[in-house]
Amino acid sequence: MDSVLHLACLYHQPKTLRALLEAGAGPSVKDAHGHTPLHKLFEKHKHDGSKPSDWDTLVDVLLAGPRVKIDERDNYGCTPLSIAASRRCSCWCNVPVSKFAKRAVRMPEEVDINSQDSLGRTPLCCCIHINMCNMTRLLLAQKNRLDPNLGLADDFPLLLAVSRNQQETVELLLKSKRLDINKQTSQEQTALLKAIDVDNKEIIKMFAKAGANPRYWNERKSNSAAANVGSRYSCQMEDSPSMS
Repeated sequence: MDSVLHLACLYHQPKTLRALLEAGAGPSVKDAHGHTPLHKLFEKHKHDGSKPSDWDTLVDVLLAGPRVKIDERDNYGCTPLSIAASRRCSCWCNVPVSKFAKRAVRMPEEVDINSQDSLGRTPLCCCIHINMCNMTRLLLAQKNRLDPNLGLADDFPLLLAVSRNQQETVELLLKSKRLDINKQTSQEQTALLKAIDVDNKEIIKMFAKAGANPRYWNERKSNSAAANVGSRYSCQMEDSPSMS
């Protein structure tokens, strides 16, 4: 059951939240799902007559207190940043969500931007999944801290972006010096092979320029289906001058 503090965040009531905190309420108290008020701030609800300024104030009030745990995990391993990254927000709340994310990534001692939930998803995985471009760019800009390879074994960030034909995200990922361009799934599929599957010639060309290994399947003694994919890629490469 939600506490009054959780409800104040859920329904975006900054005055109520401030009064509760001033009265001594704990800013990181958890509900039955392990959600803190900061988690609750990004949860969907039916009553969205809120204004962006209400969200701004809520974020400011919650983060101002020394007792707030900005990177606390819920029962599913999700942090407030990963919850924010997984929400496709309407225009009225995009600014506050971005504001929170920008503050979170600038707090390296308090926030682990590579945190994985119980399934292995990172905040980067979450925002790529829903094509949340602004937050994807923000996370990828943290070049020295972000690990772009972390994610589900069969749905890591690069594979996820390719499967959704997100060319801009693929391009940004390929610029990362930490990216493993030849990373494989449990079925030995690479992002390059996924690009062939979805028949995206522009992304295939990006992989070719970035040095992806076109013979990876043969080197791994792959099955006949994989060999067919490799053959298709070889044909694409032979035609690459006409693709440019």
